[in-house]
Amino acid sequence: MRPTPDGVTDPLQTACFPLVPFANRIAFGAFEWDGRTHRLPHNFGDHPHVLHGTGWQSPWTATVQTGDSLSIEHRHEGGAAWPWPFVARQDFRLSDDGCLISLTINNLADEDMPAGLGFHPYFNRDADTRLQVQLGHPWLIGDDCLPVARGAIGTLGSWDKPAPPQSATLIDHCFEIDDAAFRVFQKGIPTIAVNAGPEMRWLHIYMPPGEPYFCAEPVSHMPDAINRPSVADNGLRILQPGEALACDLKIVIEVAP
Repeated sequence: MRPTPDGVTDPLQTACFPLVPFANRIAFGAFEWDGRTHRLPHNFGDHPHVLHGTGWQSPWTATVQTGDSLSIEHRHEGGAAWPWPFVARQDFRLSDDGCLISLTINNLADEDMPAGLGFHPYFNRDADTRLQVQLGHPWLIGDDCLPVARGAIGTLGSWDKPAPPQSATLIDHCFEIDDAAFRVFQKGIPTIAVNAGPEMRWLHIYMPPGEPYFCAEPVSHMPDAINRPSVADNGLRILQPGEALACDLKIVIEVAP
């Protein structure tokens, strides 16, 4: 994965960050819920949409640490950035062959709360990098990076067999998936195998031309799902008071025997 430089505080320079209480974009930061209109403050410069929730730009508190595990917590009290209070937790556990990351959100409000989760890992990319993943239908985007139509499988490329994670134009699209599992092959180093839990039925692929990285982001819902109730199975969850949603990301280094 892409290494994180020492002293970095910008999540966009890290190897991975959490997406909570929603993933990807909410169009123009506005949505209606339970008869009320909410407008979230923009959180990514002059980008017109609100991105990734609150967890990726907030401090997390370490709660438990051992030699091979770490638990950290992000507590949101409600307010402008997200109307509902919640607590999120990340649990990291190292093993001999990799790392398991669990992400959980618990609704602390006294009313139902929309919610989604995801992970935003970055992977090194050069001329020898290969990606293998089974992708379903892509959601094609407009000039504003929001989904506009469900495309045919293979419209944006195919990585059923290992292929370069490259595109002449920007890929910043979400794909329907049956199994959030993929592999990244690099010359001279072991294969990285990534598996996400069954809650992750979408994979957002970000391939910016000319950059030495790409992203493959397992997420629980499509972009702007909160504004797209007409899309069947858009992935958005509704958590009752006290209810939790959890997901896992397992990263395994496959060393050949």
